[in-house]
Parts: sequence; structure tokens; C-alpha cells
Amino acid sequence: MTKSGPKSIFSLEVEKDNGQIRICAYTKSSDDEKTVRQYETKDVSDAEIDRTCSAIVNLLNRANGRGRLDRHALEELKISGRLLYDAILPPQVKKKLAAAETDRLIVIVDDRLVHIPWELLFDGNSFLCRRFNMGRLVKTSQRVSNAAVRKLQKPLKMLLIADPKNDLEDAYMEGVGLRDELDKNLDIIEVNLRSGMVDATSVKGALRNYDILHYAGHADYDRTMPAESGFLMHGGKLTAADITDMTGPAPLPALVFSNACRSGHTDIRKVGEDYEDEIYGLANAFLLAGVQHYIGTFWDVQDEPSHYFAEDFYKELIKGSTVGEAVKKARQGSIERYGEETIIWASYMLYGDPTARYVEGQQSRETDPWMESAGAADAEHEQEEELAGSVRGSNTEIVFPRKRNRWLVVGSVLLIMLAAILILPLVRTPKDNTPAKPESFSMETEKTARQKRTDELVAGLIKDYRENQKRGERVTTSAARTGPPTLVFLNIRANGMSEEDIEYILTGVTGMLRQSKSVQVVEREIIDKLLEELRLSSSQLADPAKVLEIGKILTAQIISTGSISRNGREWQVSLRFIDTETTTIQAALTEIIESADKEKVVSVLGKEILNKIRVEKN
Repeated sequence: MTKSGPKSIFSLEVEKDNGQIRICAYTKSSDDEKTVRQYETKDVSDAEIDRTCSAIVNLLNRANGRGRLDRHALEELKISGRLLYDAILPPQVKKKLAAAETDRLIVIVDDRLVHIPWELLFDGNSFLCRRFNMGRLVKTSQRVSNAAVRKLQKPLKMLLIADPKNDLEDAYMEGVGLRDELDKNLDIIEVNLRSGMVDATSVKGALRNYDILHYAGHADYDRTMPAESGFLMHGGKLTAADITDMTGPAPLPALVFSNACRSGHTDIRKVGEDYEDEIYGLANAFLLAGVQHYIGTFWDVQDEPSHYFAEDFYKELIKGSTVGEAVKKARQGSIERYGEETIIWASYMLYGDPTARYVEGQQSRETDPWMESAGAADAEHEQEEELAGSVRGSNTEIVFPRKRNRWLVVGSVLLIMLAAILILPLVRTPKDNTPAKPESFSMETEKTARQKRTDELVAGLIKDYRENQKRGERVTTSAARTGPPTLVFLNIRANGMSEEDIEYILTGVTGMLRQSKSVQVVEREIIDKLLEELRLSSSQLADPAKVLEIGKILTAQIISTGSISRNGREWQVSLRFIDTETTTIQAALTEIIESADKEKVVSVLGKEILNKIRVEKN
């Protein structure tokens, strides 16, 4: 993690002392460190501040089920924000803030002032969180961890926990959508999605292995025992006390993003009078334990808007935006998508330095990496890509219509070649007058013949591929067939298991798919031989464009890529299915299988994949 360049930042250092607020306001650049700074004092009325904060709470609670205020209520929110602005800030501070030429703001407060919605102070033209890339730093007398600052490098590692109790469908869909979106940038960020029956113990065991933690699910605030507040998991809670216990020299994630709703308020979305204490209660535990940035909401945000807010934030973060800039752009994206009256933009706050950057340099990644590998799309595909561009739900089937085109002959020939590898060993018979050879000799002969056919097939595929390259033609697939679609498993990452285990799983699933006659699967031997001939390493296969290219060389219509993880009896499967011609993610499969029996894992996984893929009838 790095600080951004020499651009200046405006700081508000605020302390409370005996009925007064003391504020030091100044603009600072990276090479400007003054020895003495002037501060202003202002007599404040705690009762007046509390009344104004309560008015803001009441206004937010008037939002309907979609989090939408009427225009009159939005104007009232601006009035209350202006009253709070006038009540807290001395005239000289307001003058400096109005004249600030930077778009970066840090509010440094003592922990007695976290209840004030600093983001919603209104200066007469704009809310502070709309004008600035804004973050909070907190001064506290509590013991702060001296854990080493987490060193970040690409690809960033994200642990994405979505619907860990298996009771929030929208949280699950948020997780799938985020994972699929971020998987378009595997060179920058790698996401491990865990969903359904996720317990706190497994999360604590894995947490230090990740740079970012994103949580979508229930949260609980315990007013009587704040240390017991936390994220609800299967069979228990990941509490603030648990996070405190993890304090030590090994760093926790640098960034925690909590897209959580409070467990006691899932049906009635209300902002509590102590909303700031609720978010700060859990944020405080993470920050004291060494987390650098915490993003949370102080009320139960709506599922769809919160999903897009998080998606917009991460898109900006991995482009190279600072954390504060990413939050601000996500606010703006929410306003553009839903309108200013839908107050999701007002529901988020950032604890931490807003000038920190998680990815070096501004990167332009407007183009989907799957699309980059394919080059400019053919005109005949433009309408299809537009319709298929959105991420689909995990229960979406991939439907392949039966149609014919100029690639039919080529596709049929290649399909026959693939089928021959399976069929020829079964039809070999000895000549009438030739005695049968011993079984071991026959098996060895067939193995040699099978290897020869594989070598010849791969050599032909590579020859065609290289000739196309010389002619400057991009790789295409014979997507339209009269038979079942062809699928290839590529770059399936295995965690917590041996190579033999993952090979057993994939071989078993391949057998099930073939027996169903609903899908043709490219053999592992052919894949391994092709990768060997192209001299591709596993690190190169982390590039989505390269995976897509290999899938097209193998004339597969569908690429399945992702990961299979094992933790004791629990198998976590996370797969995406990509259409090689349109380059879109057609479906996602996230499944947790509880079993020590690998045969059961094969059976469940094979059935789930068959549910995703079918051929449309004529």
C-alpha cells in the first residue's frame, strides 16, 4: 500500500474538552510539515448537536423500502447538515475549508466524537462526502496494535464472505456478482468466495492470508457487551473480541468492507439513535488490531444498491484510485444510477487514510480482459454480446441453440477426432487367424496408440493455430454444432488437497458429463499435451486472455475455470462458465459439499454442472 503523490490534503483535527470543541484546520502537502499550527475553539452545546444528529436519523428513517427520500426530505437533510456544520465549525475553519483547493479531506477526531455524521455536514453547496475524497482517523486512549503494516503486491488476495448462514439470498448474489466482476482482473485481484455454512473458526484461521475482507451478511450490535458485537456466521459469531484476540505481529487484512445489515433489523430498516457507535464498535476492533481501512454502513442498506456501491468501489480501487477517491466515485455512481434521493450514497463511511492506494498507477481497464484477448468483435456478434453482457445468477443455465454455420464441417471433424480417441480402443479386434495377445501386452499397445492419436490431434491443432497467427487471424471456435456443446476445464485451482485428489474429482466429473451425452468434455491428456507443446506455465494460465485462447484452440464452446478447496470434510467449489465466442461469463457455480467421500463430491458436482448446461431443442 502506498500514499498517493504530492497532491495536498485538507485536515481537520477535532478534540472535545469541557464544553468546547478545539479544531486545527490546515492544508498539507507531502513536503510541508509545519512545526506549529494554530487551532480554533468553539463553545458547543451537546444537546444542540444531539438534537441535530437525531433530526438526521429521523430523516433517514423516512426513506421508503428502497432507501428513497422525497425531494422535500432531501432538502431537510441539507438544512440539518448545514445546522451541524455551523454548530461545530468556527468561522475561520469554515473559511479555510471553503477556500481549500484540494479534493482530499481527513477528519481526525477523538473517540468521543465518532457519533457525529461528519460526512453529512453541508457547507451550503455540498455535503462534505460529496465534495471530498474523505476518511476518518480516530484518536483513542485504547491500546493500538503494533502489528506490521501489511505489504501488498499484485494480485491482491480477497476473502469474500457472502451469506455465511445460508439465509440471505441477496447477500449470496452480491458475493457471486462481485466475484465474477473482479475475476475479470485476475492479474490484479484474486477472490476466494465463501458462502453457506461458513463458521467463525475457519474464517479466523484464514483471515491473515488475505489483503482484503469483504463481508455481506448479518451483523449484530450488543449494546450491553460491545465486545460481543460482530458478523454472524454459521453456528456463531465473529466478534469484536475475536478480532482483538487476533492482534499480534502477523498482520490482518489491510482493508475490511462491511456490507452488513443488523440482525435485529432485517425487516424494518431503521437507523438507530446510536448508529455511529454501532459501526464504530466493530470498526474499532479491526482498526485497533491493525486493519488500515474499514468501510461500513450505519444503517441497513438495500441489497441491489449496496451491491453496486461495492462493485463500483472495487472497480475504482483496482484501477489505481486512492481509497477515498474510490468511495467518492462509488457515491457518485449510486447517484447516477438511482438518483440523489436514494440515499445509499449517504450510508457509507471510511475509517482510514483516504490517500492510500492499493494498486500502483492509474490503469485503464475499461475493456473486459476476456474481450481483449479476442480482439475487435465481429459485427455479427455485436448484438449478442450486448444482450449477454450482464452477470447472471448462480442458478442460470447455459443454453446452446442448435444452429448451423460455415464452421459446421470443421467442428464436426474435430468432434469426430475427439470421439475417436474414446471409441477406437473399443472396436479393435484381432484378425481371424491371429491368436489373441496377452491382456497386458494389448493394454500397453492401446496406451501407445492412444498417445499417438493424442499427439497427432494436438499437433494438428497447434499447426492450424500457428498458421492462423501468421495470417493475422484471431482464434475462433466452432460454436454452432448439431451435437452437444464442448466444455474444457482450464486452470482449476486446488486448495487444501493433493494433485491426485483434484485429478480424481475432475476425471470423475468428466466421466459423468460424458455419460449424460449432454456435453462433450475435452480430455485431460489432450489439455496437458497442448499446454506442454505451447510451453505454458501455471502462472501464465492465471491470465484470463490466455485461458480463453487455449479454450478456443481446443474448439471448446465453454470454458470452466475457478477453484476447488478442501477443509476437512468441507469442499468449497467456485466455478465460472465462459462462452468462448461471446467471451461473457454465462453462469457461476458456488457450492459447499459436506462429505469425506470423494465419490459423493464427484456425484454432486457433476449433477450441478449438468444443471447449468443444456442444449435447446429444435
